[in-house]
Amino acid sequence: MILVTGATGNIGRLVVTTLLDEGQEVRALTRDPECARLPSEVDVFTGDFDAVETLAPAMKGVDTVLLASYGPVTGTRDANVAHTAATAGASRIVKISIAGVEAGDCDPVTEWHRAGEEAIDRVGIPRTFLRCGELMTTALWWAATIRSMGKVFVPFADSPSAPIDPVDVAMVAVRCLTDSRPGESEALVLTGPEVLTSSARVHRLGAMLGTTLECVEVPREAAFEKMVAAGQPPVIASARLDMIEVKSKGPGAVPSDTVEAVTGRPAQTFDDWAARNLAAFR
Repeated sequence: MILVTGATGNIGRLVVTTLLDEGQEVRALTRDPECARLPSEVDVFTGDFDAVETLAPAMKGVDTVLLASYGPVTGTRDANVAHTAATAGASRIVKISIAGVEAGDCDPVTEWHRAGEEAIDRVGIPRTFLRCGELMTTALWWAATIRSMGKVFVPFADSPSAPIDPVDVAMVAVRCLTDSRPGESEALVLTGPEVLTSSARVHRLGAMLGTTLECVEVPREAAFEKMVAAGQPPVIASARLDMIEVKSKGPGAVPSDTVEAVTGRPAQTFDDWAARNLAAFR
């Protein structure tokens, strides 16, 4: 039995459907089962990372766990899951983490995930950390202004990134959850195959849409206000901007070959992702 937390997120849903396609038994942990809209074959449990007593029932009989937590208390939440999983006899945790932990980045988002990794390691359960670069789906935040104005407004427009398709993250996660590596722990850096700035991605989207899009760099303060207005909690919006700013001052993203090494096929390019999602920008 495989337990998937974050099963309603971009990566979690892909992991669930892929595991089911491979004939695996899947259990999902969610705070609101009625809103989860997961396939009927999934064994859905109600649970909350912050309420330890809700985790044990979901862990019963589970062999591996996909852990997707986020926010200022990531370390506490990951510790709760790791302790409960180890007590229940689980053999492995696969944690969705962030690229930059290995490089010593010190922005809030990276620090949250570093605390989570350290909490899991203190428990001592075998684990795999998937340290992911920026997800290509962040480009969907630009869709509204592309459709209405033909423009994208971003801070740090020329900051380099090696964005990764969530499908690739999910495929790597599935392999780590199902392939046998008894007692082994590892940390994998996952990126897309090419380094692109936000500006470059905007121009590529324009070419695919058959139009010219303008990438407008905005001050951090304006970006923060827009993110909060769109519904992001202020602490999350501020932390995301800190992360982008820290990474913009670093040595730059370096593409990894982890996706191909683990799954046997090359990582998807941004153009691959955009072609599948182009309708969102029309």
